[in-house]
Amino acid sequence: MPRFRSAKTRTVAATLVAVALVVGCAGRPPLAPSSEPGKPTVADAHTRLEVLRSIGVFESANGGSATPVLMAVESLGHTGETWIERWTVSSNGHHVPYSVKLRAGTGERIDYTVERLATAGNR
Repeated sequence: MPRFRSAKTRTVAATLVAVALVVGCAGRPPLAPSSEPGKPTVADAHTRLEVLRSIGVFESANGGSATPVLMAVESLGHTGETWIERWTVSSNGHHVPYSVKLRAGTGERIDYTVERLATAGNR
């Protein structure tokens, strides 16, 4: 660590380090569901598109549509900082449920995982 010649310089350097730590630790506010009727997801518009693209990959691999349409979202609550939602998409005329887990990431990012849920038609 560099040596500082004056007490004032040390004080300024310590203050800058403290501010950097506080700013670095300050994340985005906790996620909360939107008030959009039928789609109360905590995902912002950008994340919603990313999640639908991921679901499209799953659907395409299973003979469904690569561009599914979001039909409904059901909030299943949260565990700690992770929100759990059930997304139902329309894929080639079939309604397919997915479990979507969302958590505040770094900066403005929302991290998510997607899992296709078993239905009578895909067991």
